[in-house]
Amino acid sequence: MIKGFFRDLNGILRRAPFLVLWPLTEDSDVQTMLSYSKAVSGTLFQKGFELLNFSGPGKEYFCDIATRTIEVINGKSIADFNLNTNDLESVLREFNQIARIDQTIRIYLEMVKEHWESKNQYFKKIKDKMPKPNEVWFIFTYKNAEDVVKQFARQSEHSENAWMATHEKLYEYIRTNDQRKSIWDSQRLQLAINGALKTRILFMSTNALIMAVNSYSDNKKIKDALAEFNLNRNWGLRHKAQETLSRTH
Repeated sequence: MIKGFFRDLNGILRRAPFLVLWPLTEDSDVQTMLSYSKAVSGTLFQKGFELLNFSGPGKEYFCDIATRTIEVINGKSIADFNLNTNDLESVLREFNQIARIDQTIRIYLEMVKEHWESKNQYFKKIKDKMPKPNEVWFIFTYKNAEDVVKQFARQSEHSENAWMATHEKLYEYIRTNDQRKSIWDSQRLQLAINGALKTRILFMSTNALIMAVNSYSDNKKIKDALAEFNLNRNWGLRHKAQETLSRTH
């Protein structure tokens, strides 16, 4: 079967010559291929160029290769993974200390990943120790409410920034001599948005809101109030609430 493959390949090359580069990592595989090809044709491999040794890119390019690899595969910059050039260079210095036979780009990329995992855990520990901000959510569930509330909140693909209240739009409702003025003064609004409270204004479908509250709330009064409506049993299951929330906007 293998000889037949090389015989077919030889026939193709005779009709339409083109260059074939066949990457291999084991020398034994190279010798096997050469022996099979010689049994079929002496011209299948160009004389003098049967074997080209390629040891990989120079180590001076490793940091750049790691940066581009992360960006291409993940569609994000290294900064999105809490990495920077200093991290890559630090890993490269460690890489230079290992046995020369192991100094390949594959090993270097694995070391970068291990460094990221270690550093990410470090940031997680710091984040876990930091006090969590107090949040106030204004949730609107009426029909087409999303078109209204998105005027007063920031849009973002990142959950920590999504639906954050924007000061500029809400300020229209506390200015003097304005028909939109409410009982809120500017100081109270500023406190709510940029001070001690993190304020979100968002739309959520009624069933998603009730399922989330019914599943996660420990408030007895809320539980008793919802119990009067004889809700479906599934509306009290957390995994069902999570599935519903994942589908809502």
